[in-house]
Parts: sequence; structure tokens; C-alpha cells
Amino acid sequence: AYLAIARLRPGATVTAASGEFAVRMKAMATKTAAGSAQSDDLGSQVEAFAASETRLFRNQLYGLMGATAVLVLAGCMNLAVMLIARGASREHAIAVRKAMGASSIHAARLVLGEVMPLGVMGGAGGIVVCWWMLRAVRPLLPPGLPRSEQIALDLAVAGVALGAGLLTVFLASLLPVVHAARTEASGALRSGSRTVAGHGRLRDGLVVSQIALAILLTWAGSLVARSLVEINRVDPGFQPGGVLTLTVRILRAKYGTDAQVAAQWERLCEAVAKIQGVASVGAVNRLPFSGLAQHGGVEFDGAGRPRPADLRSVTPDYFAAMGIPVVLGRVFDATDRGDSPRVGLIDSKLAREVYGGADPRGKQFCRAAAAGPRECATIVGVVGHVRHESLESDPRGQVYWPVAQRVPES
Repeated sequence: AYLAIARLRPGATVTAASGEFAVRMKAMATKTAAGSAQSDDLGSQVEAFAASETRLFRNQLYGLMGATAVLVLAGCMNLAVMLIARGASREHAIAVRKAMGASSIHAARLVLGEVMPLGVMGGAGGIVVCWWMLRAVRPLLPPGLPRSEQIALDLAVAGVALGAGLLTVFLASLLPVVHAARTEASGALRSGSRTVAGHGRLRDGLVVSQIALAILLTWAGSLVARSLVEINRVDPGFQPGGVLTLTVRILRAKYGTDAQVAAQWERLCEAVAKIQGVASVGAVNRLPFSGLAQHGGVEFDGAGRPRPADLRSVTPDYFAAMGIPVVLGRVFDATDRGDSPRVGLIDSKLAREVYGGADPRGKQFCRAAAAGPRECATIVGVVGHVRHESLESDPRGQVYWPVAQRVPES
């Protein structure tokens, strides 16, 4: 699989580009040998760059945004309940001022002058706490999170949150002034500081709504926690503990032939293996969960049509370094050279799907190359299945070649 980047011309859409690519891919497939693995595997997926960068985290981000909105709403309701309770105790004082000739505008200025500075200070304090928490949490984010270095306090989001809080303060604080304006001063004075029934019903409604939102957040949080527990129980197929990875590119300009590239991989692994504390060293063309993929149709003896599989070229000690178990037979060793008989491995998923309970050793699988002869190998062993894309999805099995016999593409 190859990743290509193109810029759309003015007026063009992603949908139109996807349709044009599909036509071109179909035309290319007709030029390939009919029924071959290569023709069955040709295809394209066109999407916007932003969508591609956030594909793995898009749903999680939408869920987090929804939960944040509900949390902000619950906070505004809680603030409104406290301000309504405070305002109910001030209705008597407002009625006294009204009886002495004060206007409703004067009473509103008085109330807002008391609570709005507190609202502004509280909102500003919340923004400062948010800024501090972002700086504290950012180093803990997973390294594969797209654009994690660009995560910062967005002024628009902060403005919306601050505006929602100040609007709540403004409306809840004016409620006793509005109620006093609609009530006769004598009646308000006789009621003293007792809570007005209308305020009680509104406050009770807000409390009930707040409790309902809290229950919703608790339920959603429990589902997320349960999902995390279930994901942690999923076996990725390898042992990640204590494994370090690095990306190495061998330039074809310096190592022109496949034999030279394979020899350089062998020298690199031997050099790293001599470092103190290193138990085993391996190399592979595509690491699990790296976001990179190389897959295609593979033909198996007696299996009919090609089956989709991840295509991996590895060094002999890759399985030991990753902690991938050997299910049957052997893995690659130093005798699997470029001039020796072609051998390969399949994982337990393909072995089960293709051969059922039969022993696959001695059978062959083949991969049609874009140019040149078919790449065929005799199965000498079966290894454990590895989830390559994510813990949630498990679409394909894997086939393996030794690097000495199939040099990986850069």
C-alpha cells in the first residue's frame, strides 16, 4: 500500500476525486493478468487530509466534546441554582428599595454589580486552571496522537465557556429583580425573606435536570471505563513490555542490490545485539500499530481465490524480539539465504481460515508482483496472529518472508 498526497484544484471535491481515482484503478486492473492477486488487490481510498490524520481518534474526540458540553451545562445549572437561592433571599431588600422609590433598573444594577465581578473572576480563574492542566497533561498524551503538539487553550472555546458562565450569572441574578417588578411591594414586604413558590419550582426543576445530567455522565463514564477494561484484555499477539523501536532507512543509492540491502540489515541487527542489555533484535517492514500498512491478495495451495493478508519481511530474530509465539514448525534462521529455497511463515489466523486443522507445512503461498515473476514460498511454520491496525479491529492475517529472500520496500 502506498500513501499519496495531492492538492485539489479550485472547485474540485473529494467525492469527485475519489470517483476519478476509482475509474483509473479499474482501468489499471484490466491491464493486469486476469484473476491474479495483483488485479484483485488494486484499489484506492481518497479522503481529506484532516480526516486521514484524525481517523483513529475522530469518534473519541466527538465523544469527548459531547461529554464536555454536558459537563459545562451541568455546571451552569449548578451555578443557576445557587444564584436563584441567593436571589430569593434578596427579594425582601429589593422590595424595600422599590417601596422607597428605586426603579427596577437601579435594582438590576445593584444585583449585577454584586455578582458579575465574582462571575468574571471565577471564569478567569477557570481559564487559568485549564491552561495549567493542559501543560501538565500534554506530556502524558500517547505519542501517536495526531497534532498533539498543537493542543493548546483555544481562545474561541474559552470564550464560549466564559460566555456561558457569565450568561448564566446574568440571567439567574436578574430573576429576583424581574419577579419583584411583577409583584406588589406590599405583598413582597409581608412575605419577608420567605422563598417565593415560583422560584422554588424553578430551582427544583434545575436540580432535577442537573441530577439527570450527572447520571448521564456517570453512565457514559462507566461505559468508557468498561471499554478500556475490555480493550486491555485483548491480546495484541506480541509482548510490548520492554520493547524499544526505531526507524531505519537503507538508501538504495548506496546499497543498490537486494543482496546488499539484506546484508546491511544483518550487520545492523548484529551491531545492535552487541549492546549491553539487549536480549534480541529483529527488523520488520511494518510494525504493528505504526499506522503504516502493506497488504494484498495472497494465493494458497488449494484455497481458490486470493485471500487478503498483511505482507511482512522480517529478520530471523524478529519473533523473539517481539514475543510472538511459534505455534508450529520453525521460524527463519541463518540458513534462509537469498540463494536457498524460498520459505515463508503464516500466522495462526490464516492457518485456521485456509487449512482448518490440517498441517500447512510444505504447502505454498504466492504473491503476484507488480513486475516480474510471482513471489512464492514454502510454508515452514506457523506463528501467532498479531493485531496490526488496532485492538478493536482484526481484519487480516499475516504472511512472512525472510529479509534475505524478499527485501522490504521503503
